[in-house]
Amino acid sequence: MGRVRSDLRETLSSRLFLWTLGALCLALTPSMASGQADLRLTEEQGDSAAATYDYIFPIWGKKVVERGFDIPYPFGVSANFLSQRFDVIIDDLQLSLGDAALVPFDVVKFKSAGTNMITGNVRGDLWVLPFLNVSLMYGDGRGETSVALEEPVSFSTQVDFRGRYYGFGLLGAFGIS
Repeated sequence: MGRVRSDLRETLSSRLFLWTLGALCLALTPSMASGQADLRLTEEQGDSAAATYDYIFPIWGKKVVERGFDIPYPFGVSANFLSQRFDVIIDDLQLSLGDAALVPFDVVKFKSAGTNMITGNVRGDLWVLPFLNVSLMYGDGRGETSVALEEPVSFSTQVDFRGRYYGFGLLGAFGIS
């Protein structure tokens, strides 16, 4: 009974995380897109803006701005959400034993097969140097796949799956003027 409650609690907290992340993505997308202000400097602002560049990162960021280059804000956070449903068509089933050639296996007929998936992730990034961005990502996903046979027997099954994923990224950038 304790394991069932633990699994139920984990399932509910995971779904709550995914749906909250999805709602945040929908709510914040327009404001996040317009929130990344352009750091371009006019000629009058050039020296004074470089003098007031008060971010720690990227390292050498102040020197880059002093030279007149545009750079993005030093850090960012993004959230992504995906819900997907797709059908799988299994129509050319073949069978092979050992090293033998594949032969058609028409005995089995599928009625339907499909998958439902839902996933969400959060990604944070930091411009360590003006030309090097480092990012970390965490995500959680779950889904189910169902398959129904029509012949030789009527049979259906469903498999539930869940996974967490982590990521690390490096992005190099350069400018051309």
